Amino acid sequence: MTKLPSNKSIFLSLFVLLLFYNLSFYSGVYHRLEQSRYSWEQMTVLDSIKPVKILSASQKNMDLMFAYKSLPSPEKTYILDNHEQTYPFRFKYITKHHDTLRFFGIRWIKGMPKDFTKKYILQIVDLPLKQAYKEK
Repeated sequence: MTKLPSNKSIFLSLFVLLLFYNLSFYSGVYHRLEQSRYSWEQMTVLDSIKPVKILSASQKNMDLMFAYKSLPSPEKTYILDNHEQTYPFRFKYITKHHDTLRFFGIRWIKGMPKDFTKKYILQIVDLPLKQAYKEK
């Protein structure tokens, strides 16, 4: 005959496992979510460029068309704003061809735009980190 564990021990084991996995998830959320690394309260807008047209965008690259004075710097954070939604991003390097700029190595901080027909404003912002972040 087989003896099964009691209902109390099964319930207690499941409760302990659930508690353990919840604690492990919430303790590592800072490392997994890009937007939690930045101090959004201390963000300051340095400049705005409008109108900006998105020609194409993917997870890693984006083509924008606008009249620019100087090339954007990879040291800053940029926000595409269409008055309904904002899309902050950073990039590694950029190339230009006439009035089109191609951004490479993009890291979208809070998601990427899906609707390319809307008019956007490109904001150059200073977005400080909350603290030094160490990659695992």
